[in-house]
Amino acid sequence: MSEAIQVYSSRGQAMVVTPFILTGAMGPVSTAASVAQAVAESMMCCAFAQLVRPGAPFVMGNFLSSMSLKSGAPTFGMPEPVLSNYVIGQMARRLGLPLRCGGSLTASKIEDAQAAYESADSMHSTMLAGSNYTLHAAGWLEGGLSTGFEKLIMDADRLGSYQKFLGQGLDLGPDAFARDAYEQVAPGGHFLGSDHTMRNYQTAFYEPKLSDHAKVVVIGGGVVGCSILFHLAKFGWKDVILLERDELTSGSSWHAAGQIHTISSDPNISRLQGYTIDLYKEIEETSGHSVGLHMTGGFYLASNKEWYDYLKRERSKARYMGLHQEFISPAEVAERHPLIDPKHYYAALWDDQDGDLDPSGATYAFAKSARVHGAQYLTHTPVTATTQRADGSWDV
Repeated sequence: MSEAIQVYSSRGQAMVVTPFILTGAMGPVSTAASVAQAVAESMMCCAFAQLVRPGAPFVMGNFLSSMSLKSGAPTFGMPEPVLSNYVIGQMARRLGLPLRCGGSLTASKIEDAQAAYESADSMHSTMLAGSNYTLHAAGWLEGGLSTGFEKLIMDADRLGSYQKFLGQGLDLGPDAFARDAYEQVAPGGHFLGSDHTMRNYQTAFYEPKLSDHAKVVVIGGGVVGCSILFHLAKFGWKDVILLERDELTSGSSWHAAGQIHTISSDPNISRLQGYTIDLYKEIEETSGHSVGLHMTGGFYLASNKEWYDYLKRERSKARYMGLHQEFISPAEVAERHPLIDPKHYYAALWDDQDGDLDPSGATYAFAKSARVHGAQYLTHTPVTATTQRADGSWDV
């Protein structure tokens, strides 16, 4: 039994003939004989097509499968059909014909380990055989009698890795041998922060969408979400991921004011502000992405004695936490900000760590630094539902 179909391309119609041979049923049990039979059937159809329309495009196909000699059921992903793909791939190249092979084939009835290893073996051989045209690449279950939606997603994820395998191969370009990285990193050092890593970390490896099981999922790619992702990764949590329904900073972080100050009535907030200012410098260095930090300094005005006493208390707390603040006179205020009339003010508390930054730049710096530490984030990935398990964990 052969499958004959027409496909269309920029060069017109092409005939694809694929002998479907179950070894032991429509062909002998020996793989060599079944391969020879498949080639003979294909070439007979090719010859007939040339007699009818000389020069007609033709694609040589292969769909061999072994079968269980106990039950008569076809099997997929077994060594014999895998080997036949390689042999017929060589024959197609020798004859100068394009090749059609099967894809992610399995006899399993559900999306289980059997489905995974049988599909992987059959699809991998299809790829390495040099298939030019592939059918049944995703969703195949129960020997082709049914399609599994979960299997479709699993296969599509694997096809992404095969696409990188076939599309890129081994890069041998000037940057691929990372000469500058070896010059930059001393013996016994690590390459995580090297310039070569920072240039290539986004595209160096294929990132599967299904294989990782995240211990923590951060929802929302604003400055707060990316900061959480960064800190978890920095503290050693590698199995964490951030999901953003659009682009990073597409929410409120995009139009935030970006102001920086350390004076607060709550000492914990002041301490946090002081920590954050140093943190911005760290993530800028780690990620190589500018946060747009401008430390301009700022002052807090006291228009009466009561407010002046309040600012003195705040300065005492700041000094205890290692923050540098000092009082300046109204005349000095006018020098630093000519639009202020000094006669209306009693004094001012100057904070040299006041300033501003780019909220979008800070968000991307957090996200990229988190990746350097082993975390990952996905954009255009909305969360549509969450379910809490009995053990308290969540499915997202």
